[in-house]
Amino acid sequence: MTLLRAAREQDAAALLPELEKIGGQLEDEDIGEVGRLSAAVLMMTGRPRDALARAEAALQWARLREDGQPGEIRLFELEYTAALAANGEVARAAAILRDLSSRDVGASAEQMLATAAAYEWLGSECTDDLALRAAVEGAARSSYFALLVRAPTALAQLCNVALQRELEPGFVLALIRARRLRPPPAVCRQWPFAVRVTSLGAFTLELDGERYQPVHKAQDKVLELLKVLVAAQMLLRGPAERTWLCDRLWPDSEIEKARKSLEMSVSRLRKLLRADAAVVVSEGKVRLNEELVWTDVSELLAAAGRLAALRDEGRRVACSVPIARVRRDVHALLDLYGGPFAQGEDDAPWVIGVRTLLARVLRNALADSEQLLQHVGLDAPPDLLERALLLDPTSEEMARMLMQHHCRRGEYAEALRVYRRCADMLMAELGVPPSAATELLKQQVRRAATDDSARTANPRI
Repeated sequence: MTLLRAAREQDAAALLPELEKIGGQLEDEDIGEVGRLSAAVLMMTGRPRDALARAEAALQWARLREDGQPGEIRLFELEYTAALAANGEVARAAAILRDLSSRDVGASAEQMLATAAAYEWLGSECTDDLALRAAVEGAARSSYFALLVRAPTALAQLCNVALQRELEPGFVLALIRARRLRPPPAVCRQWPFAVRVTSLGAFTLELDGERYQPVHKAQDKVLELLKVLVAAQMLLRGPAERTWLCDRLWPDSEIEKARKSLEMSVSRLRKLLRADAAVVVSEGKVRLNEELVWTDVSELLAAAGRLAALRDEGRRVACSVPIARVRRDVHALLDLYGGPFAQGEDDAPWVIGVRTLLARVLRNALADSEQLLQHVGLDAPPDLLERALLLDPTSEEMARMLMQHHCRRGEYAEALRVYRRCADMLMAELGVPPSAATELLKQQVRRAATDDSARTANPRI
């Protein structure tokens, strides 16, 4: 059983044939135990229906044994509830666990209640905060590191939300590390990545929670490689060809010399990040391992992608807009966007390309959020639009969004104030006047203000 708990999904597949072979050679008293272990392996290898059949048969075998002890039968019952949950029957699994806990005492009972609460949270589509709190606090009190042991993906999502809610953060972080959980989609910033790279605004590198400070010039090229790999997440949306990297890091070198320099820099970067697996090299392409290395660029793209997916879904079918999710992702975007990429450093062409594309992604994501909220008759919160405009003061698209927001509320003076601020920044930063679209909107705001004043001065009788 220790082997099963330590094995990851790719290792578990190799265990099943061995268990099948063993099962055909065992005496009757061991057949049930092999069936239970087989059910565990089947769950780990993505065969929940087969796992449920094995777990149910093993439980029936355990109950029929004349010499079966309650403690032994309990293991079969727990495996059965895990198989039920894997097949979506979380309410039934939770009910069985609560019944079992009523016949037990101490840490074992608390652990079953914690698991039942975790199943109930999953059954609520991860919205029942009371069930989440009960699961996390119960597991923490009983030091239960085997919570959802057959469902690491679900456990990772539970831990992610628990960290966001600041529920038992010390225990949750220890649980993530002990179980070696992979980060889920929309992973929170509190997830314990060994490596964290911030490049929006000032470029910083954190290793195991401590900020890295280069001690000699030899690390400059290694850090530049790290920046280029982060840039590739935006520019290429995937791994970078070695030639592409060489062109940006050693543009004046011969190709063979540049490739040797790249190999050496990759080796040094892995050493710097304290993990060979942090930098993946495969089929002539190089990328950062997103399971080990967190970057603000990757997270910003993920939040923008979720908003675009919601927008597209809303266009295809008439559906309710998850307002809380929209606002959460918009807040994440603005929290992540601390400024232009690698602010204050050399303006190499590839750096400028990243900055331009990032600004476009941010504008499009905010436009998506406004469209989604308008779909249900709501405006994008003005504080978010103001923050976005402060981050990119020459963005006419953001300025027009904020002007339209004020205009819909009859706040014409505020709309014109936004126009004047944008016009001043365009002239100061870029030396250009506002575009025709922005000028047209300004005229529309003025006409609306005039018409509104006329209606106020001459109300209909």
